[in-house]
Amino acid sequence: MSFLSVRQLTLQEVKQGFVQRDEDITDFGSCSTLYCDARFLAVGTGTGKLVLQHSASGEVGTFFDIANVGWDIDGTTDRFAVVTQFLRFVRVAVDGTVSSGTPMAQLDIIGRD
Repeated sequence: MSFLSVRQLTLQEVKQGFVQRDEDITDFGSCSTLYCDARFLAVGTGTGKLVLQHSASGEVGTFFDIANVGWDIDGTTDRFAVVTQFLRFVRVAVDGTVSSGTPMAQLDIIGRD
């Protein structure tokens, strides 16, 4: 049984346009399901969402949002999400606007086969 537990996003400010660094991308190639726990210790306002993106190769320019997985930066979205359809490499980004406030987020992911 494959099992991988990672702090995908350490507690940090997530502004508009935020994209996780290349060295923080996680390879979930041996996993078929991701159990995600996103927490906001400070929230913001706007249309922004903390989203998971995935890629088959992990190369620059190949990442795109995982459908229907995201957490509103105003902290109103349920913090737990289960993802069963994703490619091998996963990262975090902010999609949309952050009009005010300083959202501080943290994301833990458990991957299982």
